[in-house]
Amino acid sequence: MQYMSGKYLLNLIFCSEILDSRYVILKKLGWGHFSTVWLAFNLSDKRIYALKILKSHKKYLDSAFDEEGICKIIADNYQASAWSKSVKHYLRLNPADPFTPSREHTHCL
Repeated sequence: MQYMSGKYLLNLIFCSEILDSRYVILKKLGWGHFSTVWLAFNLSDKRIYALKILKSHKKYLDSAFDEEGICKIIADNYQASAWSKSVKHYLRLNPADPFTPSREHTHCL
């Protein structure tokens, strides 16, 4: 499988394909500016995962590391009551408010 600089791997991924000898691709879940997300079954632990595949261009590398840091914070805190309260508040914000962060930058299928 060829991975070309600056291109999504999405053009080369297909359902039923096995990545890294353990993830069976089930379905494309969505896409954003620098990545696509795929539903996958892990053959090792028999669990379902969402795999994020990034564009290969180096200009997306900083964004990927930033997102990895955010995911680590979420993983470390998602069960804390203060975290849960904060997320619930965020989701209730008025979408018409110009200070409400936009959620239109992603495309979920």
